[in-house]
Amino acid sequence: MLNNVAYRVFLSQNTMNYFQTDFMDNLKRSLNQLYDRDKRLNLNGENFWIVEKDLQFKGENKSAEELVHMISHTHLINVPHAIPFVLRAKIFQHLLILQRVEYSGHYIHPITITRATIVEDAFAKLFMQKFNMKKQLAIKFFNELGQIEEGIDGGGLFKEFIVKVCEKIFDPEYGFFKENE
Repeated sequence: MLNNVAYRVFLSQNTMNYFQTDFMDNLKRSLNQLYDRDKRLNLNGENFWIVEKDLQFKGENKSAEELVHMISHTHLINVPHAIPFVLRAKIFQHLLILQRVEYSGHYIHPITITRATIVEDAFAKLFMQKFNMKKQLAIKFFNELGQIEEGIDGGGLFKEFIVKVCEKIFDPEYGFFKENE
């Protein structure tokens, strides 16, 4: 019953405006705890949490774009378990394709990294400048003499950058982490 109430409350932004934020937060948290417990203990059947039982039938022949318009965005955010997994997966794959198209190579963000200060440079260039991590990076390394190392980043320099940053961050001598005894 609580699932049906939540489904109706989160039907649209207009419906949500009738309720206080605390009520909706508590409703969402309580429902998620019940759902998580049910999935952990396997108390109910697979489709128990689906509110509109015919939704999967309605959506199986629809394109992902039609599904995005058919299913409420607020449901996907607040009560995703009330929508059949197959439909959520189809919508998610569609959204991924849209993201790939939006960020596919037409905007490459060049950053220069000094090998000696790779972690500091990565932090300054990516975090402090609020870099959008969905955009493609083009890495150029400076060597210890301050000269740009020759190379075209076809993915290898990016991989080297990620590997070196991870090695440094997880190095116990660097101080981010301590080894267990």
